[in-house]
Amino acid sequence: VSAVSLDLDKTGAKKTDLIPLGIETATVNGHEFNVGERVAVTYYVSSDARWEDFQGYATYDPTGLRLEKFSLPNTTSNVFINTDDEGFLYYAGSSYSNPFDFTTEKALYIAEFTVLSGGDYTVGNTWEVIDDENCDSIVDGDFYDEGRLSCRSETTVVQYTVTFKNYDGTVISTEKYSAGATVAIPTEKPVKPADKQYTYTFSGWDKDVVETVNADATYTAVFTGTLNKYSVSVSGTNGTVTGCPTEDVYYGTSVTLK
Repeated sequence: VSAVSLDLDKTGAKKTDLIPLGIETATVNGHEFNVGERVAVTYYVSSDARWEDFQGYATYDPTGLRLEKFSLPNTTSNVFINTDDEGFLYYAGSSYSNPFDFTTEKALYIAEFTVLSGGDYTVGNTWEVIDDENCDSIVDGDFYDEGRLSCRSETTVVQYTVTFKNYDGTVISTEKYSAGATVAIPTEKPVKPADKQYTYTFSGWDKDVVETVNADATYTAVFTGTLNKYSVSVSGTNGTVTGCPTEDVYYGTSVTLK
């Protein structure tokens, strides 16, 4: 099984709208966040041996935390994820020919939640690991062999980068936002210099700017070109010239003079 990442926004799982950011706060794993913010819990591990098998589950309170995404970022095959049971995030991996390598510290899983209401919440973890040499259990449930396995978690607010660019790719502004925050659109209109053929007017962005942030986004300025007019005059010596327009002429217009 290679389903190593699940984004509930794209799988059709039941999901409500973003919770507006407010002044109410909640505590997740001992860290304070605003209600409506998106929070990532990253579980890091390092081990003295590679693993043939691991399995476990993370727990959370679904009344206060809404799961948005769960992934095993450093395992790319022979893994399984199940998030169907609210409050539980099941995961497992088994690979005898190519054991999982966490001999240097890496993220085992990343779980992202939206904070729904005030309260004190904990994302817990229960799991077991079998090494690839002696088939010894390094960790089983709440028992850890600290000489063989190091575990820690980080709980941080998820931030998204929103960038506005001009027509030529130059950055007008780039800001980081928490999920659910309101995007600040640049107040100064972008400018594109006129060329021989066109004078340009800013007409908006290449796609609709979302009102609230829920992903990284880049917006590029779009311009409407107005065809330039030129003033044409002809003078003659020892004769006359006909066919010259008396008004301004659009760029690219052909004129026959006699």
